[in-house]
Amino acid sequence: MKKNNSYTINHDAQTIVLTKEYSKRSSDPSSKEFKELAKLHKAFPEYDIIRRTAVITADKKKHSGLNFEMMEKYINTLATKEADLEEYKSIKAYYENSKGKYGKVKAWFLKKYPNYKIVEFPTQNAENNKENNRENAA
Repeated sequence: MKKNNSYTINHDAQTIVLTKEYSKRSSDPSSKEFKELAKLHKAFPEYDIIRRTAVITADKKKHSGLNFEMMEKYINTLATKEADLEEYKSIKAYYENSKGKYGKVKAWFLKKYPNYKIVEFPTQNAENNKENNRENAA
């Protein structure tokens, strides 16, 4: 399979897959892309020329509500929380100035805790209400 930024030749599937931009540029007969595509078609006349489409994963797991605070809270519920929290903080510090910091830390978190699911943590108000109810009951 030959790859180019603008097109891919897949010899197994006998296709020439074009990017959206390359496809657009190759529609102009005076462009170099048009001439290049004509050469490709001449070289591989039995190959289908198709435009690349995005692969949409319908069963992609969503982790809405998972933020840095939730990661820390989840780690604090574990038996090995000290070591895990230190590892989490070092990963977070490592990616501090990089682009996509959240995504990289989240990927690490989900790899380390594949069975993670959103955990309901009591809020501060709920804890205060429980204490007040206990005091009133006594």
